[in-house]
Amino acid sequence: MKLCFTALALWSLIAAGLRAQENWGTIRGTVKDSSRAVIPGATLTATSPTLVRPIEVATDDKGTYLFPKLPIGTYTITASLTGFKTVRKEDIPVRLGLEPTVDFVLAVGNVSETITVTAANGAVDVTSSKTVTSITDQIIDSTPKGRRFDTILGYAPGVRRETKAGTAGVGGYQIDGASGSENVFIIDGVEVSDIRRGSLGVDNSIPFEFVKEVQVKSGGFEAEYGGAVGGVINVATRSGTNDFHGEGSMMFTNAGLNSNSRGTWQRVPGDVTTAEFFRQREDEYRTWYPGFALGGPIIKDRVHFFTSYFPEVSRTERTTTFTTDNSTRVSTQRIIRHYGLARADYAPTQKIQINSSFL
Repeated sequence: MKLCFTALALWSLIAAGLRAQENWGTIRGTVKDSSRAVIPGATLTATSPTLVRPIEVATDDKGTYLFPKLPIGTYTITASLTGFKTVRKEDIPVRLGLEPTVDFVLAVGNVSETITVTAANGAVDVTSSKTVTSITDQIIDSTPKGRRFDTILGYAPGVRRETKAGTAGVGGYQIDGASGSENVFIIDGVEVSDIRRGSLGVDNSIPFEFVKEVQVKSGGFEAEYGGAVGGVINVATRSGTNDFHGEGSMMFTNAGLNSNSRGTWQRVPGDVTTAEFFRQREDEYRTWYPGFALGGPIIKDRVHFFTSYFPEVSRTERTTTFTTDNSTRVSTQRIIRHYGLARADYAPTQKIQINSSFL
């Protein structure tokens, strides 16, 4: 009975992995010689700061190669074979769910001779017809935004905030005209959409310090996202590298740093022939955003880690004036939201890449 239960548990884990949504990219291509004849048996090596250890593959009898399920990031691909010059292509971007094609042409020569091609950003995914916008960490760093990743979704064409989305979570986003409840939100391959409303909950609207890339799919996406009539918002979190990196910060905002409402003229309730200027009073509030992030190797070329903690500490004061006796009452609300990320990436061999994250 115990053995049966253990086998069932293992199968459940495997099935869960098979159902997981994509949180990686792919590189494919063909290797040819100067006469454009395919080269079988060529060795290709992929390296990247986000890759725990280099990965090697070989071309098949048709000269094609495939790097499946690569962590997102910027890669260098090297192609080599005895009797040919080595060719290295750098700055190849790997994005969520995309399959860029990177072809190589090897010239006859000594394998120790290396030809380096930089700025290979021309690699495109010719295998897919889906409509995708990838919001990379470079775009995130250079674009005005709020504290959470959903505030940058408007960067993607066809996405706008749904003003009548109610108070569920962080509100809704219309994608290509669909309502805010018809989208799917995914973080590191796990769907985090509200099960009743389809919106994104506040607890899952993680800060940008956790985010490596945000992808917005608005059309032509895979059948695994069949529950999404509007769009698919896919988020990949940051990971560690072979070097230690960290940051610490403290951000602050309050009512005095934001503009007041414009105000309007309105009729006096007791005398419709008299006008008065009315400006709605705003609550006094202040919010602190302390936090840190740290990532690096536990064992170089084997195990990487990344951890971060950015809580949100807010205090709101509302002053109410009673018209009967002009007395006032101050109500205070304190809210602390905890946002934390712990991630580990492990590569025991070239063919086995394991990553786990906890939010």
